[in-house]
Amino acid sequence: MSTAVPSPPQPEANVSANALQTDSKSVSDSDKLIAVLQGCFQDLINKQDEQSKKQVEQSEKIHSAVKTLKLQEPVTDNETAFWNAYMKLADEYDKDFLAKYGTDLDTALIFAGLFSAVSSAFIIQIQPQVMVPDSVDTKVLVAQCMLYVSLFTTLLAALLAVLGKQWIIHYQAAGSRGTTAAHGAERQQKLDGLRKWKFEAVLQMFPLLLQLALLPFAIAISVYLWTIHLSIAIIVLVFTSIGFGSYLVLLGSAIISRNSPFQTSLVPFLIKAFSASIHILKTMFIVTWRVIKLITAKPKSNILPQFTSYVGSKIKKGIFTSFHSDDYYLGPSWEAPAVF
Repeated sequence: MSTAVPSPPQPEANVSANALQTDSKSVSDSDKLIAVLQGCFQDLINKQDEQSKKQVEQSEKIHSAVKTLKLQEPVTDNETAFWNAYMKLADEYDKDFLAKYGTDLDTALIFAGLFSAVSSAFIIQIQPQVMVPDSVDTKVLVAQCMLYVSLFTTLLAALLAVLGKQWIIHYQAAGSRGTTAAHGAERQQKLDGLRKWKFEAVLQMFPLLLQLALLPFAIAISVYLWTIHLSIAIIVLVFTSIGFGSYLVLLGSAIISRNSPFQTSLVPFLIKAFSASIHILKTMFIVTWRVIKLITAKPKSNILPQFTSYVGSKIKKGIFTSFHSDDYYLGPSWEAPAVF
């Protein structure tokens, strides 16, 4: 009887086959996660668009009904004429306001969905290297941490953008019932609330969060590629530096010149911060110079009373509070803010 000789084992083929299966599995998991994230964000955007369209249709119906009533009701006094003119201007302002920030929030949601999918793909790719005990490269760990920071910032911006859409819808629903005067007064109260709580500044922070999320993502990619291939990491780092430098140049041009077309939501905050810093430095210089003069001209026993009276006089003149002058405004009322 002839016995069959077993074939020799092929460890290299088995290892390569297992590696291919592992790679295909990781790629398929990454594709599935990206598809799920894109689907979720797309459904969210579609729901927000449908809700916005319904609100716009209802608002147009209300405005058309109000205009019809205005045509039927003769203007009998100055108050009615004032509120009719006020509502005409208010409708034009609200239409531009809602169109501007509604478009910005929609763009932020779309960008957040795509960017979070990209960040998640890189996190899944690097995660197996982080899970290896006692042999984790520091660069890989730093890259993974930066990717998680970028992903969290993006998701936070997406959440705030969704809330911003709801806030705009709430403002748009002002004055749906009642007379023209009541409608205008309610609208004015909500507008005063927007100004008091810096609503526009808050909405401008959402695109800024997305811009900030790009920086840790670029750093993470550069650091991770440093562990793979030095030449590729240098190329990515050079392009990242060029992009970041170009962003700073464009931002600086917007800060220096108001006529610069490269205006972003970060520019007003930087201008206010620079103005406040310059004002504080100027105040510190004046106070220091005054103290030096007191030390050189008067006995030391009189320095403290003179310095206290000097600082008190400057506070009364508003030297320390002049850059907060925008916070002093008329509070909500029924008619006075609408006049101004």
